[in-house]
Amino acid sequence: MSKLQILLHSEFTILPDANTIGNIASVASTDWGCAVQTAVNIGNQNFVATQTQTFLCFVVLIGLPIATPKEYMNSASFALGNPTNFNGWPNGFSFFLSFLAPLWTICAFDASVHISEEVTNATTAVPWGIVGAASAAGLLGWAINISLAFCMGTDLTSLVNSPQPMAQIFLNSFGQTGTLVIWSFVVIGQYMMGSSMVLATSRQTFAFARDGALPFSSILYCMNRFTGTPVNTVWFVVVISALLGLLSLAGTQATNAVFVVSVTGLYVAYVISIAVRFIFKNDFRPGSFNLGIFSLPIAAISVSFMAFMDIVFSFPTTPQTSTSNMNYTVVVLGGVLVLSVVWYYFPVYGEVHWFTGPASNVDKEDATEPASRNS
Repeated sequence: MSKLQILLHSEFTILPDANTIGNIASVASTDWGCAVQTAVNIGNQNFVATQTQTFLCFVVLIGLPIATPKEYMNSASFALGNPTNFNGWPNGFSFFLSFLAPLWTICAFDASVHISEEVTNATTAVPWGIVGAASAAGLLGWAINISLAFCMGTDLTSLVNSPQPMAQIFLNSFGQTGTLVIWSFVVIGQYMMGSSMVLATSRQTFAFARDGALPFSSILYCMNRFTGTPVNTVWFVVVISALLGLLSLAGTQATNAVFVVSVTGLYVAYVISIAVRFIFKNDFRPGSFNLGIFSLPIAAISVSFMAFMDIVFSFPTTPQTSTSNMNYTVVVLGGVLVLSVVWYYFPVYGEVHWFTGPASNVDKEDATEPASRNS
């Protein structure tokens, strides 16, 4: 095996582990957020989901400005031109640190790929689905943040120190009953997002286990004879997510690490996939959906941005750090990557001794059969 092949195979080993831990962290962070939101107190009463409401985004975009009392309405100069820095870092660096929330929201772009087998014309429908979902989330998220900036009042310290700043903004504008109605759908939406992440993560884990790229692949790549589904993989994702979620008991910084890993882990996987495509010679053939001559510059921008954000998100939230407020993302993600490399090069049993690349589960005859039927 050549050095290039070894490098590519070792990167393939790191990629699934980074992707898997990133998706599992997404499940853990999403469900943790859902649990916290169901436990939040609104107006000194325990939250109970009571009403049915749709188009939550438009409620915030349209209803919030209408319902907000004048004392909580902000001027354009305050909302758009008055940055407030609470963490002690310079304003520029604090700006990049604030990317965690929006990037966490629109990350896991590959989730659509893992359920593409049920999609008609997947080679174009799935890429457009990814572009459409990310674009819609980005635009709506930007609009919601603008609405919140105009309707949150000027007492930012109280908002930051409140148990749930978003709920506090809603409470100031909609009152207790209105906030309970809206918040019920925040919880429902996040629960559904967590469920969809379990689906995508279990599919992705099952696929990597089929290729032998994960520890205990033979156990994970096992279909339940009663249900005809990979039950072992689903339970693996759920249990590991729950164990990772237990880090939240260690404090705020440990919780932040779970959220950060859900972004940085996936970014490591994305960077490897994109970089290998252009750096090394390979037999990659663009599909029906491709960027043409813009592929290389967009890839360079993407890799640079994700690598930069991986570094930024490894910093603590404040320059005055101690063991209690340190950013432990490097420990969690770095530990997984180090173990992946050790496992790959492990004497006798390591993948370097037997792994030859992704396994194919489609015969050439099966692959050409649809084409022959259409001809």
